[in-house]
Amino acid sequence: LLKEAVKILGSANVLGDPLGLVQHLGTGMWDFLSKPAVGLLQSALTLGVGQFTAGLSAGSWSLLSHTVYALSNAAWKISKTAHRNVNVVKTRCDMIINSSLPLHKHIDKESNPSMIGAVSRGIGGLIAAPIHGMEQNGLKGLVEGTTFG
Repeated sequence: LLKEAVKILGSANVLGDPLGLVQHLGTGMWDFLSKPAVGLLQSALTLGVGQFTAGLSAGSWSLLSHTVYALSNAAWKISKTAHRNVNVVKTRCDMIINSSLPLHKHIDKESNPSMIGAVSRGIGGLIAAPIHGMEQNGLKGLVEGTTFG
């Protein structure tokens, strides 16, 4: 059960797919070490240095390309998740602000049990409740909305 939990958490896009990051960095490091070693063995057999330098070049290139890919892929996945969550919060805030229902009616209607849904409802409430309260009752509503949110 713990191994499965680690796999699920490790492949979470919210965290930038840490398992993919480690896998690509590991592949690059393996190539960086193994390709020059193979080239060194082949160079010893042929009494030349050409295979070693080719292996060193290929291993270095592999390490560089895997590292750049791993880091950019992780950053892309984190930003993609953040973008999606910001859009969800914005949509919910717009819906609440443009509605005539009180905020607590919107929250009661929501039935999304996911963690992202809960977080977005919480952030939406923090943002929308003061705005909605201010629209309804002015400064007093702002204070009440801030307390409620």
